[in-house]
Amino acid sequence: GLPLEVMLSHPAAATPDFGAREHGEELWDAAWRDGPTPEAQAEWGAAFAALALCKHEVRAVTWDNWSDADPHLVPNGGLVTSAGQVRPLRARLEGLRSQFLE
Repeated sequence: GLPLEVMLSHPAAATPDFGAREHGEELWDAAWRDGPTPEAQAEWGAAFAALALCKHEVRAVTWDNWSDADPHLVPNGGLVTSAGQVRPLRARLEGLRSQFLE
């Protein structure tokens, strides 16, 4: 019955991420369907965010890392790459927000 805040993260690539390495993380060998790709990150992130939002105890769902250019723990887990390219998950999360939270 306590209010929950859910934080999610998932890698979008299996390549080395030097920003995460600074914090002791090297590579995550994620096995969501086809492995860590931008599309797999979007599918996983949208599915788990929607699942969390189904629970009335959940008052917030956030993504752990905005940009891979900023300090982060999860390798390649940002919504934006270190080069500034927006990953597909951002649009999927915005869609969930407009569909269920506005």
